[in-house]
Amino acid sequence: MLRHHGGSGRRTVIPTDWSAHHRPIVTDTHGATVSLRRPGGVRGAFDEATGKWATVANEPYYEGYARIQVLPANAQEKTAAEQEISTLGYAIMLDHAVTGMQLDDLVAVAAVDDNGDPWLLTRELTITSIEGGSLHWERRLLCTDNLETPAEVTP
Repeated sequence: MLRHHGGSGRRTVIPTDWSAHHRPIVTDTHGATVSLRRPGGVRGAFDEATGKWATVANEPYYEGYARIQVLPANAQEKTAAEQEISTLGYAIMLDHAVTGMQLDDLVAVAAVDDNGDPWLLTRELTITSIEGGSLHWERRLLCTDNLETPAEVTP
């Protein structure tokens, strides 16, 4: 890390390499594996038994490590189609260099380490916000989970 002051004796509050210096510490906390994909998919084969066309989910555009944090303050009860639906918020932290995500993209949790909650493996989260900052350690996505609807994800 660079010196916190120049030759003139003036202190630099935040050195220019501050984010790069701290990123390895944050990266070590990424104990889950996730994939990101666009919602929807392409029409597949017609199923005679159900009388419906199958939908093949879009392929993931990102697969990698993440840290997942529940945001209990973001939990809400909503009404949709005259039914009460519970939602829960999550923060998903990815490597700082990950780009390309869009609002409403889907995050599927593929694995968690021994510190993680295996319940997450059955959930598919929807991106509601993409965050960044001038002091940038990691990419932060805010997501919601509709707790009433099981995810169509197979771990």
